[in-house]
Amino acid sequence: MAHQTVSIRPRNDFIMKTRMLVWIALAAVSAAAGEVNLLQQGCILSGSGFSAEPKGWKLETFFYYDRMADGKKHSCWKAFDARGPHYILANWRTPVLFDRIRWDGRNFGKLSISVWRNGKYELLKVLDSSRGEAELPLTRAERLRFDLLEGNQLPPRLYEVAVTGPEQVLPPATLPEKYLDGFAVELRNVTPAAVSARPGDTVTIELDAAISGNAAAVPPKVYMLLEMKEKSIGLRQQFGDLEIGSDLIDLAGLDRQGRHFSGTVTLPPWMPTGRTELTAQVLTADNRNLVKLSPAGLAVIDVPELESPAPGGTAPAASVGEKDSWRGFQVGGTLYPPFMNHWCTTLDYERFYKTRLNGVILQNIQMYPNMFGPKRTWKNTFARLDQQATALLRVRPESYILVGVDMRPSAAWKAENPD
Repeated sequence: MAHQTVSIRPRNDFIMKTRMLVWIALAAVSAAAGEVNLLQQGCILSGSGFSAEPKGWKLETFFYYDRMADGKKHSCWKAFDARGPHYILANWRTPVLFDRIRWDGRNFGKLSISVWRNGKYELLKVLDSSRGEAELPLTRAERLRFDLLEGNQLPPRLYEVAVTGPEQVLPPATLPEKYLDGFAVELRNVTPAAVSARPGDTVTIELDAAISGNAAAVPPKVYMLLEMKEKSIGLRQQFGDLEIGSDLIDLAGLDRQGRHFSGTVTLPPWMPTGRTELTAQVLTADNRNLVKLSPAGLAVIDVPELESPAPGGTAPAASVGEKDSWRGFQVGGTLYPPFMNHWCTTLDYERFYKTRLNGVILQNIQMYPNMFGPKRTWKNTFARLDQQATALLRVRPESYILVGVDMRPSAAWKAENPD
């Protein structure tokens, strides 16, 4: 078997031979010929929003950003009001490379760009205008944050933010369901089969791979997506299943004789304790099809139990407070939301992990809506509750959990219990 070690970073000889234009879900014009719209290549957009209630809470929202990527000249994202903070978050499934930005906005003086590194956003550059074009240091990141600074008395707007970078492959936000006919990828000698690691560690995987299938056809160009995830029960997350972290292995040169590849995946700060399986999927380079893979399970990652944070340490004491008409938990000069969950059910290791910032160990899980459905639905309902509680305790073992139950029976329950 021929031997080849491939870096996990995307390589130019694997992907399309055109320069990529990454339209972050803020783009307001169509991509030019030969340019790839990143919004269609796996970018999830969110950002600051505004509650209609005077005493509500500023929340991150996923709404309205599609208006900045619809190709309409005068379409834009517009904040609900002039009060800040105003920011946009761009999240890819795997890191992207970029080195240039152009932007067009109104009613703010500066646009700052921050990249996600080591569990937090670090400032990359401040752009001293509401519109323009600038070069950036060649940067690899899976998350960007854009802060709109120095606003005026009007709600800020962003008509367009475009980030360009080298040629690269990007997995889609929603993976295809169709498998390519006639081809499969077989893995052998996958090592290690099990590994003990902690959040922040990087796990390296070595494997031999070969493609099999139609002998008369040219094998497709493919890449491998490494995933740490859990199947979510009844709740869709940003990328479908409950993803913890992922990265790529470029399978350039994969043939029927077989080659050796290696890849890495870094455990995020919210990596849950216990056993998590590292799995893989193979996709065609155009992201239109999956390719059958055997085996799909690569390794088991075992993270030791976390120690409960000491009072005043990583979980500081908090008090109920108010700042700038917003209510929540006061920790120093910063105000945080009152609960991990203040509306509907959510399952997200990252969000559970971040609740430690407000210093509150009393968590609320809402079983909403239709907790009282037909008896046939009870098993799935309680399985969802068990998954959420277990997920929370895997990243915040010191928590106490309050369960809120929606007592309104569904129409189906009433039909089964007419008396």
